[in-house]
Amino acid sequence: MLNEIPLKNKDGFSIYSPVKWVPFDSAYFTQLKSVLEANENLIPLELVGGYQSIQLATCIISKVKTIKKSFKYIPNNYNEILMAQFSTENINVSQININNNPVLQYIISNNNHTVLKLFISGIQNYQVDYIIPRGVYEAELGKVESSIGTITNKGENL
Repeated sequence: MLNEIPLKNKDGFSIYSPVKWVPFDSAYFTQLKSVLEANENLIPLELVGGYQSIQLATCIISKVKTIKKSFKYIPNNYNEILMAQFSTENINVSQININNNPVLQYIISNNNHTVLKLFISGIQNYQVDYIIPRGVYEAELGKVESSIGTITNKGENL
């Protein structure tokens, strides 16, 4: 269900992508980087990497550029912002642990996509977004769940 080689960085973060999802090419990476790192983003991000399936299911991995801890960098009205951004009221939020890392998980569903937005806490915070088109959601969900289960952030605060 997973590719054999994880995305890793020097800060101790790693994740395995779903099988048959390929890394972004350099042109798409550069384009996405300029959008994600624009000053008007509510949560300041630095693009680390990403993957995409042939059916356009996408995983975007970003560092959260903040010194705030315990998810305090997420705006208080974030649910309302997501509702407006995705034109939906179907948002579920939960706090979970993945490999001893505290994670705040948002699941956003609309007519076109389901988005799993994960904020991974640690000395360096990360945001991982899985954007899955509705037509391939059931086919991709098992692979996405397996990928989520591989997230490690060794720079975590204990």
